[in-house]
Amino acid sequence: MHAGILVALTLLTMAACKQAPPPAETSAAKTAVAATPADAPPAAGRCAGWRARLGKDPEKTQSVETCLRKMALRDRVAAVAEARILLDWKLPPDSGLQLVAVTLQRFPEAAALETFMQETGLQLKAAPTEARESWAPLTIADHLAERGQVLGFDVETGMFPNAHEGLMGELAQLAGPPMSWAKFSEVPPGDPDDTSLPYRLRARLGIKNYDVAARNFGDWYDVASVLDLLNLMSEDAGSQARFFSLPTGDQTAQVLVADRQVIAGLVESGLLQLQAPDRSREAGQAYEAEALGKFRQEIRAQ
Repeated sequence: MHAGILVALTLLTMAACKQAPPPAETSAAKTAVAATPADAPPAAGRCAGWRARLGKDPEKTQSVETCLRKMALRDRVAAVAEARILLDWKLPPDSGLQLVAVTLQRFPEAAALETFMQETGLQLKAAPTEARESWAPLTIADHLAERGQVLGFDVETGMFPNAHEGLMGELAQLAGPPMSWAKFSEVPPGDPDDTSLPYRLRARLGIKNYDVAARNFGDWYDVASVLDLLNLMSEDAGSQARFFSLPTGDQTAQVLVADRQVIAGLVESGLLQLQAPDRSREAGQAYEAEALGKFRQEIRAQ
């Protein structure tokens, strides 16, 4: 097992041992919720509900996650109790709701998560100091995004060529030296209408040059090829920093740059989720295809 993974898991075990036992109210709440129908909405003042639909109905799943986040902002103790109920229901392992519930269960106090992140080895930037009323970071991904350690962007560029070099440059700056010293360029396909023709992504770092193909998806970035190239360059430069794609659920992408062993430990412990770099583009293209199909049906029905 890598040292970074071992450190993360050891710290997580220590944090779990320090947690107070669940309050008596939690057991009573579990009994009350268990007595309700599996497809019932949350009771007034609660978040645990829609048990049979979680993971199957994205809207209901998101509503429960949103409820849990808001509850944690005003009453974290109550939110932890709800999280324990939800985790007993075996939530979808790759859902945002699962991540929020796991974080609350393992870190009943927000300060404990902050300490854990520092001790795990994440290179944390200073947190913003402005007052927040309606939102606060809850998961590790939330904290990293708020501190400017995640780059978010729309995978659909709306133009040709896509200017992959700009995206690579922004991500390299996020990583810092030596990656921030790299230079990038893009050679677009000769025919904008022929998607079988690839892009060429070129880079230079130190004395080493790179030239790789990127798939042509029209006005969509090839995020997977971009991250593959950046990770290769970072590895060749002897850096432990790697570029990871975080789940978004739509056609936007979020890319995190962090130590590869630290991230591996967080993923293994269930405190961070990653997604395939192509997932956001696939979600966006699927939405477009569905919308186009509905539009054509409406035209034919007229």
